[in-house]
Amino acid sequence: MNHSTPPASRRTLSTREDLAATDMVQMWRVATGAVRIDSAHSGEPSRFMRLALPGDVIGVEKWAGTDDTVNVRHWS
Repeated sequence: MNHSTPPASRRTLSTREDLAATDMVQMWRVATGAVRIDSAHSGEPSRFMRLALPGDVIGVEKWAGTDDTVNVRHWS
């Protein structure tokens, strides 16, 4: 079986910049800084879920089969 991995995308966020929902169709690894992840269900105020630190993977909610809607923002 031949497995191929697509080339890695790089994305740099400014402080307090959100990662667009369209970017959440793939998983991302935090390289530097911290990323705040909030629960963002429609019609409800967002709630803090966790901080992603260097080495952490974000965007796994979609691949884990959860119905979580998240807002991802560069924190530092």
